[in-house]
Amino acid sequence: MTRSTIAKISIAAAWLAVALMMLIPEEKILVFFIGFVALCVTCLGGVTIIKDR
Repeated sequence: MTRSTIAKISIAAAWLAVALMMLIPEEKILVFFIGFVALCVTCLGGVTIIKDR
């Protein structure tokens, strides 16, 4: 299990959480918060994947 594999899995999990939150329209603030976290995870994960090449 390399760091880039873990990064890819965490990116996928973060965006899956965003997709699931989209199904609950009442929780708009939570959707924005989780979306922001997913963006941060994507940036950090992307950096990790690029560095490990």
